[in-house]
Amino acid sequence: MKRIQPPTILHLVLIGFLVVLLPLLIGLVRSFESLGSMAKRHERDTSSIVLLTEESETIHGELIDLERAARQYQLLKEEELLGVFNDTYVSVRESLLKLSETNVDKVSPLAEIMIGEVDLMHPTINDLKAKPEAFKGELARFERLFFLAKTLRNEVSLFLNSRVNHAKDRAEKVSTELVAYAVTLIPLTIFLILIFMVLILKPLKQIDKAIRRLGEGEFNHRIDIQGPRDLQTVAKRLTWLGKQLAETNEEKMRFLRHISHELKTPLSTIKEATELLEDQIPGKLNQSQMEVLGILSKGVDSFQSLINNLLDFNLMTRENTLQKAHHSVSDLVQDTINAHLLTADRKNIGIKLRGAELTVNVDRSVIKAALDNLISNAVHYTPEGGYVEVSWDLVDAAEGETLVIAVKDTGPGIPTEEQEKVFLPFFQGTAKKQGPLKGTGLGLSVARECVESHQGELAILKSRIGAHLQIKLPQTTLCQEPI
Repeated sequence: MKRIQPPTILHLVLIGFLVVLLPLLIGLVRSFESLGSMAKRHERDTSSIVLLTEESETIHGELIDLERAARQYQLLKEEELLGVFNDTYVSVRESLLKLSETNVDKVSPLAEIMIGEVDLMHPTINDLKAKPEAFKGELARFERLFFLAKTLRNEVSLFLNSRVNHAKDRAEKVSTELVAYAVTLIPLTIFLILIFMVLILKPLKQIDKAIRRLGEGEFNHRIDIQGPRDLQTVAKRLTWLGKQLAETNEEKMRFLRHISHELKTPLSTIKEATELLEDQIPGKLNQSQMEVLGILSKGVDSFQSLINNLLDFNLMTRENTLQKAHHSVSDLVQDTINAHLLTADRKNIGIKLRGAELTVNVDRSVIKAALDNLISNAVHYTPEGGYVEVSWDLVDAAEGETLVIAVKDTGPGIPTEEQEKVFLPFFQGTAKKQGPLKGTGLGLSVARECVESHQGELAILKSRIGAHLQIKLPQTTLCQEPI
C-alpha cells in the first residue's frame, strides 16, 4: 500500500488559504443572496405601492368626474355629456380592474365590488327611456362608490405601512444574520489561521532548534521533523550535515593530537638546549648573549604553553577518569599564579588574592588547567599598570555547598555578543592580547571542559571594568580550615 506523502509548505499554505477563505466566501455568498432577495422584494413592493397609490388617487378623481358628467346629462340631456360619462366610465373601470388584479388583501375585493357598482349604474344612465326615479336612484349609488373609494384609499395606506414595516423587519433580520455570520466566521477564521500557523511554524522551530544544536557542537543528534515534506527533506540534510561535521571534528582532533605530540618532542630538545646555554655549560656568555637567550627562553615557554593547551583540550574532549583528592584552594591558586608572575612584573600588573583557607575535593591538574587559562588570559589582556584579582569563597546553594572562584581583570573585557562564542574551540575575539604571541583560541574552551568535568559551571558575569569570570564547583566533601 502506497504511503500518503505529507504536503509541502506551498501545498500547506494553499490548503490553509482555501480552508480559511471558504467560510468567508460562504458568508459573502449568503449575504449577497439575502441582500439580493431583499432588493427584489423591495422592488416588487415599491411597484405595487406606486401602482396602488396612483390608481387609488386616480379613481377618486375619476369618480368625481363620472358623477359630474351623469348629473349634467340628467339636467341637460346632451349627447356630448353622455359621451363624456361613458369615456369616464371606461377609465374608471380600467383603473379598478388594475387594482383587482394586484391580488392585495382587501384592496382587490373592494375594487371588484366597485366594478360591480359601476357596471350596474352604466346601463341605466345610458337608457333614454329610463324614468327619472330610476335615474335618480342610480345617481344615489355614487355615495356608496365614494365610501368604497375612501375605504380603498385607507386599505392602500395600511398596505403601504405594512410593506414599510415588513421591509424594516426584513432589513433588521438580514443585518442580524450578517452580524451572526461575522461573529461566527471571524473566530472560526482566526482559529483556522492559528492551526495552520502551528502546522507551519512548529516544524520551522524544530529546524531552528536543530541548527542551534549543530552550532553548539551536537553533531551526532538525529533530526526528525513531523511536518511538510520539504522541511522533512531539510531535516535529513541537516542530519547528514551533522554527521559530516562530526567526522570533520574528529579528523581535526586527530590532527591536533598528532601535531601537538609531534611538536612537543623537538620543543623539549630546544628547551633542554636553552637550559644548557643558560647554565653556560658549553661556555661562558656575555651580557648581550644572556639577554637574547632570555628572550629565546620566554618564547620557548610560551610555545610550550600553547602546546599544553592543545594537549589539555584533546584530553578533556575524550573520556577520562578524574583523580580527585583534597587540596588547598589557596595553594592551588598560588601555584597557578606563580607561572605568570614574571609576565605580570614585566607589565607592572598587580596580583590580588582574596579568600579563606579551604580544602576541596578535586582533580588538581584539571582544575589547575582551568585556572591557568583564566589567569593567563587575565594577565595577557590587562594593560600595563592594571591588576588581576582572584577570589574564592564557599557559598550555600540549593544543591549543597559550592566553591566559587572569581577571576577579574582591568582589560578591555568581553563584548556581550561574543560571550557565548568565546567558549567555542579556536574562536578568536576582537580584543587583542597585550603581547607578541597570538593565542590558539582554546583557553576558555579548555577551561570550561575542565570545570564541567567536575559538574561545575564556568560563566561570564557583568562587569563595569574588564572581564569577570566565575567558576562554580559543587562539593560533597568540603572543609574549612582556619587561616
